[in-house]
Amino acid sequence: MMIAGVRILPGTVSWCFLILLFACRNEPPSPPAESELIGSVMARRSETVDSLLTAGAAPDSRDDEGTPALIIAVNAGRIDIVKRLVEAGADVNARRAAYFQSTALMEAGVRNDPELVTYLLDQGADLTMQDTLGDTPLNWATYYGHLDLVKLYLERGADWSVASKQGSAVDIAMHRGHRDLVRYFIEQGAGDPIGAEAVALFTAIRNDDAGKVEDLIEAGLSPDQTDELGNPALVMAAEMGREEILAYLLRQGADKDALNGVGETAMARAARFGHGDIVNRLLSIKADPDLAGAPFRITPLLAAAQAGHTLIIQELLASGAFPNAQEGINGYTPLMLATAAGKVDAVKALLAGGASPYLKSFEGAGLYDMLRYSNNPEIGTIIQESLLEQ
Repeated sequence: MMIAGVRILPGTVSWCFLILLFACRNEPPSPPAESELIGSVMARRSETVDSLLTAGAAPDSRDDEGTPALIIAVNAGRIDIVKRLVEAGADVNARRAAYFQSTALMEAGVRNDPELVTYLLDQGADLTMQDTLGDTPLNWATYYGHLDLVKLYLERGADWSVASKQGSAVDIAMHRGHRDLVRYFIEQGAGDPIGAEAVALFTAIRNDDAGKVEDLIEAGLSPDQTDELGNPALVMAAEMGREEILAYLLRQGADKDALNGVGETAMARAARFGHGDIVNRLLSIKADPDLAGAPFRITPLLAAAQAGHTLIIQELLASGAFPNAQEGINGYTPLMLATAAGKVDAVKALLAGGASPYLKSFEGAGLYDMLRYSNNPEIGTIIQESLLEQ
C-alpha cells in the first residue's frame, strides 16, 4: 500500500503510525546541563547565562569541585551575572564544597567591591556565617585589607570580636600588617585604653620621630610600652623599619624577644616586611630566631619565607633558625609558604638550608598541594630535582 506516495510493506502501518505519533508529541526539552551554565559564568557571557537560566538551568549549579555558580560570578566581579543568578533563585548563602567551605559574601572580601557586597547583603547574605577556620565575612575582608568593606560590614552589624582559629578581625589586621585597619579598629574601641604619653610614643614611631621617642622614654615611659592592642614599641619599630628608634629602645632595655598581640617578635615583623638590617641587629644580640606565640606561631623564618625575602632567609638559616617550623593555623612550613607564594629564590634557599619537602600540614596537605597556588612550573621542577637528589 502507499501512504503519502511512499510504499509501505504490509503489517507495518501500525508501527509507522506510532512512530509518527510519538515524534509529534510536544515533549518539553531537557534543562541545560550544569556544566553549560558553569562554563558560561566562567567565560563571563552574561547573555548566554540569561538564556540558559530562562531555559531552566539550575541557578545553584556547581562545578566539578562543588563551587556554586554564584561564587564563580562573584570572583569574576560580574555583578550583572550575580544579580541574574540570584533573581533565578540562587542561594546567596551557598557554600563551596571545599576551600574552607566559604560563601559568596566571604569571597567577595577578596575584591574591594562595595556595590557587589551591598547587593549580596541586601539579598540576605549572612554576616554571621563562618568558614571551616571560623572566619566570618568581616575576617575575610580584613585579611585582604579592604577598609571600605570592613566599615560596611560593621555598619551592618558585624562583630569584630568573633574569634576564629586566626583570632578576631583585629588580630588578623595586626598579623597582616594592615595598619590603617588596626588604627580604625582602635578608633572604634578595640583594645584597652592607654595614656596620652603612650599614644604620643606610638605616633612618634609611626612618624619616625626618634627625638620624640627619646624625650618620652626619658620622661618616664617604659621602653617596653605597649599600645592599645598589646603591641610593644620595639615590635612596631621593627615592623616599620625604624632602625634608629629600635636601636635606642634596645639600649634602654627593651625586651628583644617581646611578643606582640598575635604572638610575633620584633624579628618576625622585620623579616615579614623585609627589614634585613633590623633582623641582623636582633640576631647580633642573640634574639631568638625561632620564638613565636599563639595563635599564628609565625617564626621569623616563616615570615620571611611567606614574603620571599631570600637574603633574610639565608641569614636566619645561617644563624641556626629551624627550617621546618610549622605555623599555628594550618601547619604550613616555610617551604610550603614560599612554594604557595611562587617565590623561586626563597624555595631554593630553603631547600639548600635543610627544609624538608616531605612534611605535611595539619590537614595532610603536602608540598605538591601548595604548587596549585603558585602557578609556577619552575618551582615544581626545583622540588622534583630536590626529591631525586635525596
